[in-house]
Amino acid sequence: MKLRFVALLVATLIAAVVAPTASASGDRALTALVVPSSGSFLYLNSQPGDYIGGGVEQLYTSQDSTVWASLPQGGTYFAARFIQGVYVHTWHVEMDAPPGQPLTLGSYTGAVRAGLEPAGIPGLQIDGDYRGCNTLSGQFVVDELSYSSSGVLLVFDATFEQHCEGQTAALFGRVRYQDETRAGVTLPSGSVSVPTSGNFLYLNNTLGYELLFTQHDSTFGPWEKLFRGGDRFQAFVVQGSYAHSSSVDIAAPLGEPLAVGSYVRAVRSAFRPPGSPGLDVGADGGGCNEVVGKFDVDELSFAPTGELLVFQATFEQRCVNTINVLYGRIRIENPFRPGVALPAGNLAVPTSGNFLYLNSEPTDWVGAGLEELYTGADATFAGSISDAQDYFSGSLVQGNYVHWWYFDIAAPSGVPLAVGSYVRAFRAPFRPEGWPGLDVHGDGRGCNTILGKYDVNELSYWPNGDLRTFQATFEQHCEGGLPALFGRLRYEAPPPVQLAVTLRDEGVIPTKTIGATIRGTVSCSRAVTVDLTVSLTQLQAKGVTVTGTLTMPVSCSGPSVTWSADLAPDSGAFKQGSATGAVNATVCERRCTSASAVGAIKLNTGKS
Repeated sequence: MKLRFVALLVATLIAAVVAPTASASGDRALTALVVPSSGSFLYLNSQPGDYIGGGVEQLYTSQDSTVWASLPQGGTYFAARFIQGVYVHTWHVEMDAPPGQPLTLGSYTGAVRAGLEPAGIPGLQIDGDYRGCNTLSGQFVVDELSYSSSGVLLVFDATFEQHCEGQTAALFGRVRYQDETRAGVTLPSGSVSVPTSGNFLYLNNTLGYELLFTQHDSTFGPWEKLFRGGDRFQAFVVQGSYAHSSSVDIAAPLGEPLAVGSYVRAVRSAFRPPGSPGLDVGADGGGCNEVVGKFDVDELSFAPTGELLVFQATFEQRCVNTINVLYGRIRIENPFRPGVALPAGNLAVPTSGNFLYLNSEPTDWVGAGLEELYTGADATFAGSISDAQDYFSGSLVQGNYVHWWYFDIAAPSGVPLAVGSYVRAFRAPFRPEGWPGLDVHGDGRGCNTILGKYDVNELSYWPNGDLRTFQATFEQHCEGGLPALFGRLRYEAPPPVQLAVTLRDEGVIPTKTIGATIRGTVSCSRAVTVDLTVSLTQLQAKGVTVTGTLTMPVSCSGPSVTWSADLAPDSGAFKQGSATGAVNATVCERRCTSASAVGAIKLNTGKS
């Protein structure tokens, strides 16, 4: 059967080449089609009465049609689609091995409609231009089949014979798919001039859709996620107030660093298998479910610290089984430029004192799209810097927690904060090694993940090493999104407290008690709560020593307050006479400050 079928088909094909065939209209000039010997094509020679081919001879090639084909290495069925023009003609070819068997070189006879074949029976289906068989019989021969080392289908060549609904009339033909992918992307000509520098995204679908996003009318990213050695670039671009938007996802094969050069046979980035590059470009809400494309990384460079400086890529993206193709070029120049500029607002930003200014873009979750200002006049501020001086943390509370905010700003771990710009900041408590941190949250709203940048505008310390002034201007993006929270924080820490303490030289033993009361003063440079430890020691006759100690807080509102301590002896009883008193005053903020005094005290009996 195989030899008879092949001989018949070859004879038919030769006859098609040397003998003219009537056109579909019947009154046109007779033509003869020359069947190619290479490239991708679908040749159909339909006998009179064949419903599918309409009794005419047809040829579709990659020169006049969009061609798609699929047969995974070791797969069971081959599928191809030929689309001529803007769907002027559309044809589908499917050839199946018997269920469970790989499709290989050889003859397959007794075929039934593909997808309905029982065990041991191959499948076949040639349909197009809205005509197909309900039932069919046929046969086919796979003459050539090859793959690349990575499993990409390179060539599939087969001849076939198909009969619809048990009819004698046949549709003969040959299908050949040849991977004609070539490295390199050339942008099609258009009416828009493509820039050569700056941030831009250019798109052209060759059907009249051309769009150019530039840094003058669009927002880029702002946080395309490409680190030095990374395998995937992502960006999101918005023009105006979402007049147009586009997402760009360009990836090297998994685990391979993206580098300057050409990448071919790219599939949709998020689903790329090992060994395949990725491409996924969407525009104005549209995109491909399945992608085949290629791209050139034209330029790529990083700063010594790892930040992306320049990225440019030119791409060609095709949506599988459609004629949709999108060409484009994206260029990013240092989206992590140092420096944060506050957007224009309605509130005047202070220049001194404690304050937190926030200017939130619409849809920013943390700032809720509001402009707000909190100052030391209406809120209580607190702040401190770590012992390593690499992490500033602060807070404010307005009223009885009407509003409350927390702010963390951190240099890379172990590196002291300094005046200057910090870029690519992660959420501060979870910042990776070597990266700065930022986290501004409040009123019950915060980010799970953060990308941002900030400038430390001012940083100074008191002579004892305590923080004196900290000011930073920041730009924070939640979950890697576009909306930003801009702001400025200033914290002016009070000077370290100065303490002094005294003891009076007279004390009292209250009538009918065994204890003693001694007094003194504590002086403070500002209002603080002071921890006092007071002790009294009395050496009595026969070598008896009586002692008493008391620790107590004293609220010092400045410049000085009197303290009084009622001391109970550890054993025995205090008596009229001489004793020695001691007092130690301590205030602990970030550091502890203390003062002490020791002196002789004359104890008298009387009222305390």
